[in-house]
Amino acid sequence: MFVEVSGFLDAGIDVPEYLRSNLDVGSDSSSDSDTDCVRLALVRWLSPHPRAVLRDSEHRPVCPPPFDVNHALWRFSRTHHRRFSFNGRNITRQLTLFSGKCDSERHEHAESLSHAWYDMIHVDTIGKYMNCTFIDNDSELILQTITLPF
Repeated sequence: MFVEVSGFLDAGIDVPEYLRSNLDVGSDSSSDSDTDCVRLALVRWLSPHPRAVLRDSEHRPVCPPPFDVNHALWRFSRTHHRRFSFNGRNITRQLTLFSGKCDSERHEHAESLSHAWYDMIHVDTIGKYMNCTFIDNDSELILQTITLPF
């Protein structure tokens, strides 16, 4: 997910030039918007899956056979502590945002995300992307294809 954060000028915060988003290039809008907006990506971190005990030359967790030739095996990283934003009142107010057919399923889905490890990073720091897929609809098994066959 991508997020644009603004309001720095109103708060008296000078955004360093390397973080500024050039959103209004070529338009007649105020030039202040270039210095007042930062574009970020919300990322969810991955960790090597425990079943992947070997690493390749780029330190990716090599998938066990038979997919070890061309795949890495990951899982979502988890925080040590429950995320503060997942307290009971917040979850109850926003329960409809979680998947599930009934409230108990939605609560279970929310709880499964309560230790998710997210970060906001600057878009320009993204150097590569991964081709990944879930295995058998299990979010604890994420298969990364290292070399595409075409």
